Amino acid sequence: VTVESRLTQLVAGLTVAQNRDGGWSWCGGDQASEPYITSRVVWALAAARGAGRTVDTGTLTRGVAYLEQAFARAA
Repeated sequence: VTVESRLTQLVAGLTVAQNRDGGWSWCGGDQASEPYITSRVVWALAAARGAGRTVDTGTLTRGVAYLEQAFARAA
């Protein structure tokens, strides 16, 4: 397994693990999305994109929208 193929697998895994509300949970599946985990995943996907990986724009957009809503609820 090359580093390049592993990065592609990781990006794909994070993409399919996104919850319907746009966030990510600690354990995946039907668990509730968590702002902290979502922020880390959005950061990782943005870093992957910055390194030249293909990252779905919709995935990032939904993740950022989830965080904006979570921050608004917390304010």
